[in-house]
Amino acid sequence: MRIKSKLLITLALSSSLFINTPLLAKSKHNDLSASLASTSLGFSYIKAGNGAKAKQEFIKAIRQAEDNDAAWYGLAYYYEATGH
Repeated sequence: MRIKSKLLITLALSSSLFINTPLLAKSKHNDLSASLASTSLGFSYIKAGNGAKAKQEFIKAIRQAEDNDAAWYGLAYYYEATGH
């Protein structure tokens, strides 16, 4: 369990490594409010057991505001939970 927690924290903190990937390409638009809403929706999808929609919302949130740490954490959580 400690390893999983450390992995999630490491993934969330090293988010800058993923910003230049095509999946998470930088956006000209930086809307923190919309990003936080997408992040919240992503966590709601996680709770409901809909991982695919959660992943989409976390990626959307990161595109809206790449400095949204909660969105990075959510995406890391998704990858850890699904093994992808």
